[in-house]
Amino acid sequence: MEFKKKLTADSIIFIFLCFWFIINCLQAYATGLLHDEAYYWMYSQNPDWGYFDHPPAIAILIWLGTSFFSGDFGVRFFIIICNIITLWFLWKLCSEKIKQPKLFIILTLSLIYVHAGGFIATPDVPLLLFTVLFFFYYKDYLAAYDIKNACILAFIIAAGLYSKYHFAAIIFLTILSNLNLVTKRSFWLIVILTAILYLPHILWQVDHNYPSVKYHISERFGSVYKISQTTDYIFSQILLAGAFSGIILFYSAIRYKTKSTFEKTLKYNFAGIFLVFLLATLKGRTEANWTAAGIIPLIILSYYYLADNSKLVRLFLISAIPAVIILFFCRFYIIFGHPVYDISLLKQVYDWDIWAKQVQEAASGKSVIFVDSYQKASKYTWFTGEASYSLNNVYYHRSQYEYWDIEKTFQGKDAIIIMNFPANEFQKINTKIGEENYYIIPDFHSYDKVHIKPEFKKYNANEGDTIQTKITISNNGYAVNFKPSSQTSVMLNLVLQKKGKIFYNNVIGSLDTDDLGRGETYVQEIKLPIEVEKGFYEMIISLKIGNLGAGLQGDYVLNKCQLKN
Repeated sequence: MEFKKKLTADSIIFIFLCFWFIINCLQAYATGLLHDEAYYWMYSQNPDWGYFDHPPAIAILIWLGTSFFSGDFGVRFFIIICNIITLWFLWKLCSEKIKQPKLFIILTLSLIYVHAGGFIATPDVPLLLFTVLFFFYYKDYLAAYDIKNACILAFIIAAGLYSKYHFAAIIFLTILSNLNLVTKRSFWLIVILTAILYLPHILWQVDHNYPSVKYHISERFGSVYKISQTTDYIFSQILLAGAFSGIILFYSAIRYKTKSTFEKTLKYNFAGIFLVFLLATLKGRTEANWTAAGIIPLIILSYYYLADNSKLVRLFLISAIPAVIILFFCRFYIIFGHPVYDISLLKQVYDWDIWAKQVQEAASGKSVIFVDSYQKASKYTWFTGEASYSLNNVYYHRSQYEYWDIEKTFQGKDAIIIMNFPANEFQKINTKIGEENYYIIPDFHSYDKVHIKPEFKKYNANEGDTIQTKITISNNGYAVNFKPSSQTSVMLNLVLQKKGKIFYNNVIGSLDTDDLGRGETYVQEIKLPIEVEKGFYEMIISLKIGNLGAGLQGDYVLNKCQLKN
């Protein structure tokens, strides 16, 4: 009895976090890497101020972890630490109003975000960490607009932006909730310091022609709207928040009446983030985890509301406890159970080490190139220690592989090209996870460092017209030869697509030059046959290499073709 009396709310949370640390360490050690984790591990092997689709925070955390520990555990160690720190500061924010450790523990454990973020290495984990730190120290800043608090916030904001671009929503919604901030001198100090700290990443974007901006703003969207995009988004957000208990959390956060500027900021961030991505479903499919930053204000606001509503909190606990039990069962099943291949996530965990060895044996010393799969290329390198490459075409999208120098190492070598679809002319590798289709190229060449820019960003034409224009072809990498052998042809190719669907994909001519040195540029006149119905199309002019698909040498999201009549 004496022990129980001395056990404070903070002590209970500390004991819980110790238990949580052990569980996550066990999971991290015993669970194979997911595809994206292997891809982020590749980031850590090539340190930089930025990457194609993410800022560098996840690469830094993985690099640090693998400096101390090997294998899957090393990749995930600092992810576990980030998760523990996030939960502690989240508790400090929640408990400032009322201390109910039981409610806090059940609430957090009912969220899939908390379980996944406990050991899976993704950019969302540092994003959540710096989101909760931002709110924690922003509360101090509201109490005293001094230089110390301004400097702390500047470092946290920069770190949040280095974690994931979604942190920009936190900044915008915070300012929107308190426009009086712009009248404070210390606010502009935060702006200046943040800009200085974030400058290396901005310069990286400039040097690489803004790949992240293009990808996240334009290239990820553009499909025809389907109502399932919206309904799937709503369902996924409720599920991630705990199914039925998630409905109660959203209800509680919405119903909570803010009583201070800080709580108003939480409400703006909660509502703003979830509404923005709800609207984004009108433009294309959204990923469920894009709202990760909104989970922090959701937890805090719902905790505040539930802590003062005893009847509702009982209903929440009744619905949340079964969810917690199911989540723990799933986690232990992943460790000790058997593969269930009809669950897509589990397909990424089991037997990929065997797959990699089987592909390696089939390659017999040849280079291994994957078409449209940076995940498989990363997994292959993770398990074999051999370099691989992802050769992406117009039916897919770019990846970080186009920005690394790995491509150069495969030029002129024998390679097996592993395709992402079957065909009669392909050979097959029977692997532990299924068949892989491939063919052999004895003298492999690719041109991902070549960039093709049309003369204009927009073309107007009538159906059946042929547009005569100019293109500028530049080489941002090593010297290339467009006629490497009699077996390989490199041709200009035109693709016209509309709302994510390709309507035209054909060769339109040859190149006027055989060689292009590093940093060299030349201009060529070409004719574009417009053999599609009238409409507004996105256009990409690229290179088609032998039997490989048309590459991604052009910026199709920037070049338009409008057909009239």
